Amino acid sequence: MARVSEALGFSSLSFPALSAPEIEESGPSFVPRVLRINNEASLKGRGGIVSVAAGSRCLYIACLNGDLLRWYPDENEGTRIEFQAPRATDRLEIRRVFLDEKGMHCLVAMANGDNYYVHYSSSQARFLTRLQDHFVESVAWNRNTTESSTRDFIIGTRHGVLLECLIEGGKDRHVRPLFEFPKRTPVLDVHVETAPLPGGGHRQLLLVAIPRHLYLFVGNPTLSAVFQNLSSSDLKTFLAFEVPQESPQAGPVLQLLKKKGSVDVLVFWTTGIGIVSSTLCLSSSSADGASSPLPPARAFFSSESPVVISFPFPSLQEDTSFFGGSEGGAESERDRRGKGARDDDDALFPSSPGGPPPLSVTVTDFHVLLLYDDRLVALSRITHEKVVELPLSGVKYGTVRRLLQDRFDQSVFLYTDAFVCQLVISKESAQAWRLYLQQGKFAVALSHCATAAQRERVLVSQATWHVGRGRFVEAAELLAQTRSVPFEDICLFFLAHSQPLALRSFFLSRYKQLANAVGAGPEMPFRTPGGAQPLNGEGAGHLRPSAASPTPQQVMLFVWTVELFLHELAQLDSALSCRLRRDRNLGRDETSAAPASEEETREEEERERAVELLRKRQRETEEELRRLLAEFRGVDEVQATVYTLLQAHGRFEHLHFFAELCGDFESVVIHYLTRQDYATVIEKLAQMSDLPLRDALLYRLAPLLFRHEPRAFTALCCAPAFSHIDSARLIPALLHCRGTKQQKENAEAEEERGGERGEKTGEKKTKGEERRECAIHLLTHFARQATNCRDASVLGISGGSSSEVPGSFARRPTAAAPRLQNSQNASFSTSQKGREIQGSWKGSTGLWNALIVLKAESGDEEDLLRLLAAQKPGHLPFDPQFALRFCLENKRERSAVLLYGLLGLHKEAVEKALSTNDMTLGQHAANAPTDPAQRQRLWLRLAQHAAVHEDVPALVALVRQSGNLLKIQDVLPYISDSTVIDSLKEDICASLDAYEQRIASRYQEMETHKEAISALKEELKTVNQRCVVVEVDQSCDVCCEPIFTERFYAFGCGHCFHASCCQRLRVPAMDVDTLAEFERRIVDLDRAMERGAPAEDLEQLESAVDDILAGECSICGTLMIRSIALPFIGAGESLEEINSWNIVEDPSDLQDEDGES
Repeated sequence: MARVSEALGFSSLSFPALSAPEIEESGPSFVPRVLRINNEASLKGRGGIVSVAAGSRCLYIACLNGDLLRWYPDENEGTRIEFQAPRATDRLEIRRVFLDEKGMHCLVAMANGDNYYVHYSSSQARFLTRLQDHFVESVAWNRNTTESSTRDFIIGTRHGVLLECLIEGGKDRHVRPLFEFPKRTPVLDVHVETAPLPGGGHRQLLLVAIPRHLYLFVGNPTLSAVFQNLSSSDLKTFLAFEVPQESPQAGPVLQLLKKKGSVDVLVFWTTGIGIVSSTLCLSSSSADGASSPLPPARAFFSSESPVVISFPFPSLQEDTSFFGGSEGGAESERDRRGKGARDDDDALFPSSPGGPPPLSVTVTDFHVLLLYDDRLVALSRITHEKVVELPLSGVKYGTVRRLLQDRFDQSVFLYTDAFVCQLVISKESAQAWRLYLQQGKFAVALSHCATAAQRERVLVSQATWHVGRGRFVEAAELLAQTRSVPFEDICLFFLAHSQPLALRSFFLSRYKQLANAVGAGPEMPFRTPGGAQPLNGEGAGHLRPSAASPTPQQVMLFVWTVELFLHELAQLDSALSCRLRRDRNLGRDETSAAPASEEETREEEERERAVELLRKRQRETEEELRRLLAEFRGVDEVQATVYTLLQAHGRFEHLHFFAELCGDFESVVIHYLTRQDYATVIEKLAQMSDLPLRDALLYRLAPLLFRHEPRAFTALCCAPAFSHIDSARLIPALLHCRGTKQQKENAEAEEERGGERGEKTGEKKTKGEERRECAIHLLTHFARQATNCRDASVLGISGGSSSEVPGSFARRPTAAAPRLQNSQNASFSTSQKGREIQGSWKGSTGLWNALIVLKAESGDEEDLLRLLAAQKPGHLPFDPQFALRFCLENKRERSAVLLYGLLGLHKEAVEKALSTNDMTLGQHAANAPTDPAQRQRLWLRLAQHAAVHEDVPALVALVRQSGNLLKIQDVLPYISDSTVIDSLKEDICASLDAYEQRIASRYQEMETHKEAISALKEELKTVNQRCVVVEVDQSCDVCCEPIFTERFYAFGCGHCFHASCCQRLRVPAMDVDTLAEFERRIVDLDRAMERGAPAEDLEQLESAVDDILAGECSICGTLMIRSIALPFIGAGESLEEINSWNIVEDPSDLQDEDGES
């Protein structure tokens, strides 16, 4: 690798991470720590340790004399297990002990074939009768075990039998044989895994290891159905692997480890040739449903060749080679199989082993531990090389037995005949990154780095590897993550090798790191134009601007990256132009020559593809530049620099794009304004979100925009987003379309001359009419908003929405226009015309005045008449004096009539209408006054005008239309004596008949009045003789007490009330004025009685009080009528009174009803 880098000139770049000395790190350590058992002294007396099982921090220790100890190392507490031998003469000799992962169930296998069960809560071992005479070699516990039940688990025996067993309540409930292997081959190890099914549930997978074969039985979904009718000839389907030599050890030969971040498991199988490692793909096994046919067992493993970790040689004859572990070995194996080699399991593994086989093997996260008689060897799972060799002295530790692992916390134990030791493993992953780096697995090595120095070394090594293969862009992205390599050296290296793309990628990656470290910036204040795509892509170009002020490093990286982009675009433009020029020259030569051959046609297609490739690169580079500009849009410090760069390279489109993103909308608008693209200026104004700046630009550019694009400008101002603008500031621009008086006279003179110049004037007039139409429409819209008017008739329009601009708003070619700096003179050139138009121009009044000016100057007066006819006197939104004066100056006589009427000058309105000989308008003006006498006078003036012209029929029609304001006798004095009145005969006779009818009606009314007076006199006589009779036993209608006990009132209706009762009824219902009058009368009466006033005065005062209290009957009068709407129970009533109104059914009434039914 170093030689390749030097050939490419990479040695010129000094990498401190490469030239620095090796990182000093301590490797992993494996130290056996002897566990001090509380009754350790008795272990030697029991003959030593035979077997140990571990699970969930619990150890079962079997001794040679048949004793079994259950010991918890964390608490250092132990219990001796008692056995009940089925035969008293049998000697207890424990061969193996099996414990589940949870530490709740223990199976003890004896040398004579007996088996016992021990529960974690009991110190008694129970004999399992159904398992008698089965020599258990391996157990696959069910992972769903409970405290009382083991659930169904698998047992492998010495004679090749697979059993399914269930123990509940300390008894073996059933023992079912599943299968017996040929030749009674012992089952060394079994293991059960579960894989999820797509539709729910799980599928069971059983791994069975015998001396030379590894089988995989896949349940569909359970295992019981697999072994039904299974014969020895069918075993080949379930064969996963086969080795040429038998496993050297008895006991566990299978170890399974979960792969990180996956459901798959790594399978380690200890064989006679070494440790075979492969991946059991549980994810692929779950992809097939339970109903689908099962593939062969080999299909459930990884498609890659299994790796064989050979046993190491002793130190004197150590051989570091291993089989299947190197990349070259795997490649040669794949090549050999691709050439048609025999595809069987024997060909997958070597035929000869490495070093001597170990006594026991245990696999950890990064190492494979091999236990020998005198030493413990740790092999790296990454390189398969020996990492640690720990000597085990027989004098110190005794005879070595086996390694075992507790799956609860992955702790590893080593036991001898005298001791149980726990391996203290430290820094196991310390060298993992270095080993992966040596193998070229950079991503995995990076994930195992623990320090910054390790990470730097991996990144620089990976960058060096990419550079050696010519991948400069990938190397640049990696070098951007380092801090040990100087920034200047990296830049100079890529420049020396002419790698601008790599240098740009380096800048972008380093900038991205700085930006992400600060945080994300705000959103774009400007909507994305129609031509640009949303700038949310990923990759190296997707940067995140910082919300805070950028660092100097960010600014410099951004500017340098922009320069690189512009340089690349310039090169692409040059290459594309040269290519197109050369293609045009070739095409010109070919057209003059003979017809092109097939080869020439192919060359032409290749040239077209080359041009298209250049254009594609150009588009991609421009898009990347736009993304970069967008990500740095919020930094004001670099705007001027970027403007200069883009302008120097002639990239005006990108300059405009960047200005939009930075919110420099004024520069964007001026850019399009200098190009006389007024329609685009209006579009940009509509897209702006900075309202104050947008409105300022709109007021400033209104004269130019309205002159060249009146319809688009009108549509813009009528949009809902512009409803808040100050319409008064747009009035000068809208009135500018009128032109000066001199311009109008010149236009009329040109029109009179006719000819060619007259045609041009007609075109200008058409453009002027379009502006006038849009100005009227826009002013109508503003007036509607200002007066909050919803009725279209008030504005003098027939209907429809004011926001609908008449005509099409299609973009038209515009004439030459002055630049922006001259627009101020143009916008304020109407000041001279403003002096001609007098009146109030503040607020909505100015809008209406401008609207009247434009309508008065239009060719058709009907719009102005409709507008004025819709107004109401006293509520005029415009200045009527100004409107009247302007209409008179422009000879709008009919409009002046309406304005006179709106001003209340009805006589002048009638006179002005008569001066135009418009009787209809005159009648409208005569009907305007509210005073009937004034209206009659005005109608008489109309009659006088009609009589002067001796138009008798018109005069008769006028009388009929006056609405009884005029009579025929009123107009007769205005008719000359010489006028023939034969046509008036019928009207005169009708008038006389009407007089006669009115006289008869008056006479009839007089007779009716006489009769009414006579009836009234008769009624008065009867009233004087009317009286009320009160009986002796009459009681008060309020308190029901005798009426004569105190002063009372008697009414004609027959009701009688005590004076005090009547006062209680009347006073609460009195209004404020009546109550005040009543209290005043009472006070006057009391004072008169105190000072002894005459009887006549007292009687008069009492009569006044009686008139208030007894003016009418309290029951029959208005008091009772008003009380109808009041509730029965008032707010101040007592609880007892409220409860008295409750409706309660009487039980006696219910019984009576039942009896009647």
